[in-house]
Amino acid sequence: LPPEQLAQLPMLRRLRLRLCQLPDGYHLELPKLQEFETTDEKLAYDVCRTGYLDRLALIGSKIRDASMFRDLPPFFDLELTRCISLTDCSALSAAAGIRTLRILDCDALTDYSFLDDMKQLRKLIIRNSNFSEADRRRLEEKGLEVRLWIRDSDPYTNHPITSGKKSPAPGQPQ
Repeated sequence: LPPEQLAQLPMLRRLRLRLCQLPDGYHLELPKLQEFETTDEKLAYDVCRTGYLDRLALIGSKIRDASMFRDLPPFFDLELTRCISLTDCSALSAAAGIRTLRILDCDALTDYSFLDDMKQLRKLIIRNSNFSEADRRRLEEKGLEVRLWIRDSDPYTNHPITSGKKSPAPGQPQ
């Protein structure tokens, strides 16, 4: 879809732009957009600055830290997936309004202390072997809903773990 055609979709509410190249300086003007998924951190920043986004998914980005989120208008749901160079999320503690945070396969991230300062965060979904059981317990004691996925090849153990109990596989009794 050429950029000029995107401008003709002002009522668009959900958009996924992966591995696309928009012209330098192109400003995406979609005032009804609520959910945005992209691989381009510059485009994500530009769209978030508009202040009307509810959910952002940054997938496969090369960001090293989360500083781009520090001064953005609030949005409720942030997903960081396969950002393999991401090592520092401390700036998220200053990001207002994030209620749900998904950190999936960001294996370079090892310090989760920033979560203690995210006052509006209610739900954390992690798929990362670097997140410790002690981190999970500490956050659950503060009332945060934590879902931790274990990555392995067994389909019966690759399901969310909450409160230390394995969820049953689909179709299995509870």
